[in-house]
Amino acid sequence: MRFDTTLTAAAIIILGVGGAHGADCVAPHSIRQVRNGRGAWTEFVRFDLNGSPNRPFQVTQARPPFVADPSGRPIRVSGDKFKKITFKNVNWTCTVRERLSLPRLAIRDVKKLRQFEGVVAYVVGYSAASNYAGARAYPYRSNWRVVLRFRNTAFLGR
Repeated sequence: MRFDTTLTAAAIIILGVGGAHGADCVAPHSIRQVRNGRGAWTEFVRFDLNGSPNRPFQVTQARPPFVADPSGRPIRVSGDKFKKITFKNVNWTCTVRERLSLPRLAIRDVKKLRQFEGVVAYVVGYSAASNYAGARAYPYRSNWRVVLRFRNTAFLGR
């Protein structure tokens, strides 16, 4: 009987620790949600952050092959051109909710490349007929949003 109780307690402790890592991001300086959508003449990928983005983020041009960090497994990203956004010094030990509806006309794919040791990185694949229209960070309620915008030539013809 004592063995069963000890085994049950150990299982609860192990599941509790694993569950904390898998919890939704609510801590300050974490990425709560990633979502894509469409606005007037553009498509976007939006990152909702808890608190202010006083931590740096960087948007760079990227090229395949893409590899998950730290596992090293290959990641297939659809698109002809690619932008990578990297958030540094963020709370990375939680689950970032992804609400993605892909592919779209401009944005073809969004994949997480890294969520390890204070760094979260995503890559956005977009069509050759599209242009990267920039990144914008702005306050939203008591938190912040970072938005990557893309324009497709089909939008410009409207």
